[in-house]
Amino acid sequence: MPLYLEKRIDGSRLAVWQMTETLEELFGQAALSEEIKSEVQSFRSETRRKEWLTLRILLKDVIGVAHYDDIVYDEKGKPHLKDGSGHISFSHTRNFAAVMFHRTKNIGIDVETVRERIEKISHKFLSDEEQAFTQNERRIDMLHIIWGAKEVLFKMYGKGGLDFKKQLRVRPFIAGEGNVDIELRVDSVVSRYKINYFFSDNLVVVYGIG
Repeated sequence: MPLYLEKRIDGSRLAVWQMTETLEELFGQAALSEEIKSEVQSFRSETRRKEWLTLRILLKDVIGVAHYDDIVYDEKGKPHLKDGSGHISFSHTRNFAAVMFHRTKNIGIDVETVRERIEKISHKFLSDEEQAFTQNERRIDMLHIIWGAKEVLFKMYGKGGLDFKKQLRVRPFIAGEGNVDIELRVDSVVSRYKINYFFSDNLVVVYGIG
């Protein structure tokens, strides 16, 4: 399982794997109990099984902060370390999986493979203002940045139930500067965040540290 990239950013650790192994190779690498192995094998999708294994191997063997059964999910689907020793966030896209860890700060990560097809679903997450300022030659890149920023803040918020068009608003930005300002609107309260991103080949990595 090749390590695609690894970064240490503002006290966090961020790592991305390119998933090239077979499912059998991943099972061979992961030191699973029979109970957990049976649980993973019960997943209907082979892709889901690969993602589950890859994310946990990454968290244990690369970042070195948790074993496979040290990860629990709350009622909203947000992952946590069972012992509360830090904050984690997961993401995956096609053949890539990503993990982010910070000892004390809330975090979120999103990875996306840049594809033209995002245009077809842009109406589902862009506000009218966002539609307007992305009308340029970098539109496809900007759509992935906006989607990633909203997904990251959704993960950091952790309570679910957000309307991506109405409650999450990215302010106008220039693609390539490496960060965007985004607003979260909940019960008439507006909170502002700065979300960061970078491109690597055909992959965009978006992350936030709260």
